[in-house]
Amino acid sequence: MIWRAEHKIYQLAVAKNIGFILPPTVVTNDTLAVQNFARNRDIIAKAVSSGYIDSPDGYRAMFTTALAPSDLKELEGLNLAPVIFQEKVVKLSDIRVTIIGGDIFVAEIMSQSHQSSQIDWRATEDPNIEHRPHKLPSEIEIQCLELVKRLGLEFGAIDLALTTKGQYRFFEINPNGEWLWLEDRLGFPIAEKIALWLS
Repeated sequence: MIWRAEHKIYQLAVAKNIGFILPPTVVTNDTLAVQNFARNRDIIAKAVSSGYIDSPDGYRAMFTTALAPSDLKELEGLNLAPVIFQEKVVKLSDIRVTIIGGDIFVAEIMSQSHQSSQIDWRATEDPNIEHRPHKLPSEIEIQCLELVKRLGLEFGAIDLALTTKGQYRFFEINPNGEWLWLEDRLGFPIAEKIALWLS
C-alpha cells in the first residue's frame, strides 16, 4: 500500500477525486508543453517520485523550485524524465496534517515570513521558523481522513497550502512523513498515538 501511495501522480488523482482543490498541474518531459503551460502564469517544478537524490555530496533533498522565465529557455535534459509542473500558489502559510488512524494533528508553518521558505518550507534558512497549531475547516479535515483511508494507510503526512484568499490547496501526502519536530515544537502527542496504534 505504501509503495502505491508514494506515487505523486496517483496521489493527485485520488485527492482530486475526493474533492481537494489542486493547483493547475502538468506532468511532462516535453519542453514545449512546459513553455505553453507557463504562459501567463508563474510555475514551480517538483520531482515525480522521490524528492531525494544520492549525489557526490551525499544524500540530499530536491526542494520544490520556482521557475523564472530564463529557466524556461534552459530545459535541456527534461526529455530524460518527466517532472511535475504546477502553478505557483500565493500562500499565506503551509499546513502540515499528520494523521494516525482517526487522530489528526494540524500545524501551520509561517513559511512566507522568510524568503528561503516561501516556495518550499523545508528549504528555510531559519531553524526557528514559526509553527502554530491550526484548526482545519471540517470539510478539509474529512477530506484528509478520507485520503488516508482511500490510500489504504493508517498514517499519513499531508502537505497543504493556505492561500491568501483563505482557501486550501493540496500538494501531496507522504506515507512515511517526518513528525518528531512537530511533537517537539507544538507538543502534539504523535508518538503516544503511534504507540497506542501499534499496541
